Amino acid sequence: MVKLHITKIKEWLILSGFTTLVLLILLWQAKLPVWQDHLQVDVVSFFNRNHDFWLRGSFKAINYNEYQPGALLFFLLPGLQPEARLDFYTYENIFFGLNLFLIWLHFFVYKLQRPFLNILSFIMIIAFGGPILLFRFELLVSLIILLSFYFWGRKRPGMALILLGVATSIK
Repeated sequence: MVKLHITKIKEWLILSGFTTLVLLILLWQAKLPVWQDHLQVDVVSFFNRNHDFWLRGSFKAINYNEYQPGALLFFLLPGLQPEARLDFYTYENIFFGLNLFLIWLHFFVYKLQRPFLNILSFIMIIAFGGPILLFRFELLVSLIILLSFYFWGRKRPGMALILLGVATSIK
């Protein structure tokens, strides 16, 4: 029994260590000028929507909008820090932090459902996805869909369908 517990702790340490390493590499890559200028374009758009909302109190002033309501609400989260409402670089750093947090949440949801090799596969997908993951909001959608699968597997179809609806409202 103790040996099994130690094995689980080692497994968790290995997986969380790999995840941390991958996240540090992604963050480093995201700040490289070679990629940052190209990838930053969407975050600038998110920041503009965030800025307009906090300035005017609604999204009404947006002339052209390609984002679903759930995504617009996600873009507001960094703006809860008042400095991020006016300063793009503060907004971007908070946005990166949110996405890093979402990757960690993916890790824990996978840990609830999947064995070691599946989590390792997830970490590899994140690594190969590259820093673009930090500049987008798809991690939120994928986490909600993953949670929907989790509830479907637990025979809670109502919750699974609600989460699919939330994911649809975002993407």
